[in-house]
Amino acid sequence: MSQKTVTKIGKYDVIEILGKGGMGVVYKAMDNLIERIVAIKMMTGGFAENPDLLKRFYREAKSTGMLQHPNIVIVYDLGDHEGNPYLVMEFLDGEPLDKIIASHREISIVEKLGYIMQACNGLGYAHGRGIVHRDIKPANLMVLRDGNCKIVDFGIARIGDNSMTRTGQVVGTITYMSPEQINAQVVDGRTDIFSCGVMLYELLTGVVPFDGKDTASTLLKIIHEPPPPLKNYLQNFPPDLENVIHKALAKDREERFATAEDFAFDLGRVQEQLKRQMVSDYVARAKTSIEKADLAKAKEILQVVLKVDTQHAVAKELMQEVQQRLQRQVRGEQIKQLRANAEEAFSQRSFQDALAYAEQALTLDKSNTELLGLRDKIATAKQRKDKLDASVRRAESAQASGDLDAALKAADDAVAADPDNTQARSLHSSIAKELSERSKQKQLQGLLEEARKDISGRKFTAAFEVLKKAETVDPSSPEIAALMNLASSGRDQEARRRDLEKFTSEIEDALSRDAYQAACEKVEQALSRFSGDPGLLRLKALAEKQREGGEKKKFVEEQMAAARKLLDSGKAAEALATLERASQKVPGDSRLRSLLAIVRESADQEKTEKLKSDYMQRANEARRKKDFASAVKILETAAAEIEGSAEIQGLLQLARDEDANFNQRRRVDAAAEEAQRLLSEEEYEQAVSTLEAAMKQAPNDELRVLLTDAKQRVEEFGKKVVIAVGRAQRLLESRKIDEAVAFLESQPKSFARKNEFTAILEKARGEQDTVKSVNATVEKAKEALSKSDFGAAFKIMEACKKSYGETPEIKQAMADLEAKRVLAAKTKLDKAIRDARTLLLARQYAAAMKELAAVEPLVSAATLELQKQYETMKKDASAGMARIQKEVDLGKTIVAGSADSSQTIVSGSYEGAVTPATGGAGAAARAAHARPSVAPAYRPAPPPPKKSPLPMISIAVLAVAALVGGYFAIFNKPSGGGGAAGTSAYIEINAVPWGTVKTVASSKATINVNQETPVRVPVAPGEYTVVVAGPDGDEQTQKVTVTNDSPGSFTPVFEKIDVDKILQSQ
Repeated sequence: MSQKTVTKIGKYDVIEILGKGGMGVVYKAMDNLIERIVAIKMMTGGFAENPDLLKRFYREAKSTGMLQHPNIVIVYDLGDHEGNPYLVMEFLDGEPLDKIIASHREISIVEKLGYIMQACNGLGYAHGRGIVHRDIKPANLMVLRDGNCKIVDFGIARIGDNSMTRTGQVVGTITYMSPEQINAQVVDGRTDIFSCGVMLYELLTGVVPFDGKDTASTLLKIIHEPPPPLKNYLQNFPPDLENVIHKALAKDREERFATAEDFAFDLGRVQEQLKRQMVSDYVARAKTSIEKADLAKAKEILQVVLKVDTQHAVAKELMQEVQQRLQRQVRGEQIKQLRANAEEAFSQRSFQDALAYAEQALTLDKSNTELLGLRDKIATAKQRKDKLDASVRRAESAQASGDLDAALKAADDAVAADPDNTQARSLHSSIAKELSERSKQKQLQGLLEEARKDISGRKFTAAFEVLKKAETVDPSSPEIAALMNLASSGRDQEARRRDLEKFTSEIEDALSRDAYQAACEKVEQALSRFSGDPGLLRLKALAEKQREGGEKKKFVEEQMAAARKLLDSGKAAEALATLERASQKVPGDSRLRSLLAIVRESADQEKTEKLKSDYMQRANEARRKKDFASAVKILETAAAEIEGSAEIQGLLQLARDEDANFNQRRRVDAAAEEAQRLLSEEEYEQAVSTLEAAMKQAPNDELRVLLTDAKQRVEEFGKKVVIAVGRAQRLLESRKIDEAVAFLESQPKSFARKNEFTAILEKARGEQDTVKSVNATVEKAKEALSKSDFGAAFKIMEACKKSYGETPEIKQAMADLEAKRVLAAKTKLDKAIRDARTLLLARQYAAAMKELAAVEPLVSAATLELQKQYETMKKDASAGMARIQKEVDLGKTIVAGSADSSQTIVSGSYEGAVTPATGGAGAAARAAHARPSVAPAYRPAPPPPKKSPLPMISIAVLAVAALVGGYFAIFNKPSGGGGAAGTSAYIEINAVPWGTVKTVASSKATINVNQETPVRVPVAPGEYTVVVAGPDGDEQTQKVTVTNDSPGSFTPVFEKIDVDKILQSQ
């Protein structure tokens, strides 16, 4: 079906596709027999072969087909097309309520209440016939263009007692479920009332009342928490509205409205209050708009009022007045516009259009004198224009045929008809000009013939005289210019020959006088007039050759003069560079070679003196800064580079002496400074050691004085410590333990360097801790009891009893604890069992186990029935966790690769990722067999079957756990080594009913997983982004934080949850 276009289904002609979903297609079609537009919902592909989906499809047809109500979609027909069942329904021209909510368009509360009231009326009708919808949500309520609403999609409705769902099967959309649906209890009409209440809350506020961060938290909010107050989202609303919503959303169905009609009735009372308030306000606003002549605004306001109250007398009267004034206003505007169009056309001399506009305006107001005068004015102008046009056509026709005299007469008539008409005047001028041009051409041809004869007879002067006369007749004639050129050519040839001879004579004269530049300039001047002349080209070559030799000689003389000047100024290097450049341009010149040798010797000497001066200047600068070591290095470099310099050698020896004295003084100062610091910090013994070592290297009186002082302080410090230890010992012996500790801790911190002081301090603190522990034991038990932590309280009391015996206080405390534990057991254990059941629905086994573990100390004090329920819940949660852990452990064994290796290679190597398999040959065989399975983990699995995908979990868990866990172990590997196997952190990913894990990403890497759920991914602690695609390809994304103590989890819900099917698959 998907491979071809469907054009006909049964007797219905398909018009277009309205929408596609995971299970089928909805078409817009025509029933040609009665010419009715219908909507056809048809199952396609493998879904048509699924028994459960077929039952749901036929149940929708049955449940909707037996209902006939204005607020419920009508079913016309049921059939089969090429093996695909289809349902023919009423075509609804509107949009679903969820799109209206998402658009955030402005809708009054009155209209919003009207939508829900219509839904309640339809549901009340269905409930009266034993049908419960069970999936009421905005997407299943269509709002038509006329404001009416229709309930659609009874696909999971329950008909009387013939329910197609079993006890324990949860069906519906999570956000709109009632508490009894979540708890898998029997549903009735009040379930739809709860969903309608959720839908009303979302329509009013834009958000659903129960929305958690994941499926489990959403379910718990629906069961336990009230909806947020309306004042969080709305400013003005009747107080009764919140009361109505709270009653519809009561957790106990017995506290909700008994029927949907009761819900609609109470909403109607609230709506009437709002209507009265709105109508009074809108009528006042309409009157104000009429007074301001804003008739369009007044009409818009009155339409809203009459939509709410069609019989409102004042509004109807005002609407009639507004419509009459609008009609008069429109007619006046039409006349004004037509007149403006007529005047515009008249100004553009479009008289036919102008006359039509004027006539049309007169049909609206026949007695308007201004319009009558305008029409007559336009008619007169049109007659005059018609006469003008006829004369212009005659003139143009005569001109085209060459009868210029007749054309000129007709043009005179046109100008007489309208002297201001530019077309007529232009035509008249054109014809007159053409007559004049014809006479002028005849005279011109006579003069040109005479000029040709003079040129043939080489009478150039006479020819020029005749052509000048011809130019006065027609200056633009090309024939005149051609004859002028012909006459000029003969006259110029003689003058050219004389000029060429003159140029040649002048060039030869310049060359004979060695005036090379003048000769070259004269040649260029001559060639500019006589280009290509062979004689001139030969003279040019001769002149340029002689000029080049003269320029070289002059250049050498100039460069030598410049070099001598630089050398005299002490700039030998610059003189040398000048001469070297000149030698490159004029090689082989003997004068340049001789001077270059002299200058090169002077430049070398100058360079050596400059280098020596630079070294000595840098060394003296370093000495001035007390950087004697740098000065020594600089001078040693200079001595190596400039041999035999007495100045450099003397300065080098001086710098070495200065450096030795400076280093010795610095060592003494450093030792004295360090000793002073140690003494100030009471590090007396270390100060003595430092000074004794310095004295051995550099004996000094200053250091000797400091050493004596340091030894004296060492002796005094020891005496103070002995006194303090003695006093503390006496306090301990007299059992003044706190005073002893306070005294010791108040002593200088330097005392702690003495072992005897540290020992007495540790002894005092130990005795103090012992006393505090004894006094605090009973208080800890009371504190645990105040937090209802009975297990901890019992442990504390038992330990106290063992340590100190069974005193009356301990005995009474144990009795009080037991009484309170029995009282708390019933309430807390019951809530924990209900919450754990909800978490098991979402397949969050670890969270359910955590919830049960929190109340485990109370189990023994509960009734036998609660104990039995507790053990059942704990067993189910433990079984789920154990199964997934077993699959992950098996995945680690498969990826391990060898029973003798502790390294795993998955997208790279990392150490300690998986604990080595053990168990002898069997384990080694399993590891060896598992090795080839690593690479396929990179490829997506084939598409899942259309039934539940849960039996396929093993391969997905093993491959993805190994691949993704190994990859993230590389990027999140601690600095100390280790990898994924060294931590218990993981992300558990489930989807309802199933899904495909697309990617798992951290800030450092992204892995394309492409495996079906459920999947447990071992990772290093951190934050990850998980993307999961549902059966229809819809994607959900969530950020998950993982620690070693708190694994991460993500459970997106794509379709309804079937509890029994999940549990049976375990």
